[in-house]
Formats: sequence, structure tokens, C-alpha cells
Amino acid sequence: MMGGGVLPWMERCDRVKREATERQDMARRREGKESRRREEAERQAEKEKNKEEEERWRREASRPSASKFLKNETRSWRQFSRDFEEAWPLWPRR
Repeated sequence: MMGGGVLPWMERCDRVKREATERQDMARRREGKESRRREEAERQAEKEKNKEEEERWRREASRPSASKFLKNETRSWRQFSRDFEEAWPLWPRR
């Protein structure tokens, strides 16, 4: 086994190291792509969930009782307190 000295071994070591780092880089790149794809899928799922929730809110708001409640909500606080004082005369005034 008469080798060509130290140089071929050093070259082989360098080549092995280079190939290993290339494999690692490719794995990292692939992982980055997969994580980006995963994040995009999560974002899409979140958007879909938000859309469904918004639709549910709209449906609930379109119910007659809910719309009546919302209409009453827009009345002034002063009007509400006046109604409350009429209903509860014993309630202490400010």
C-alpha cells in the first residue's frame, strides 16, 4: 500500500467535509421550504377559521333577537338610566 503521501488524504478529507456541508445546506434549504409551506398552510387555516367565525357572527347578528338587542345597544346611556330609574324608583341617584 504505497500511497501518494499526505496530499491525497487531505484532499479526500476536504472533499468529504465539503460534501457533508453541501448535504447539510440542502437539508436546511429543504427544511426552510417545508417550514415556509407549513407556515403558509397555518396562515390559510387561520384565515379560513376567521372567515367562518365572522360568518357565524353575521348569522347570529341577523337573528331578530340579536338585531333588537343591537338596536337597543345604540340607545343613549342617559335614556337607559332614565328607564332604569323609572323601573327601580328605590335605586339611589348620583
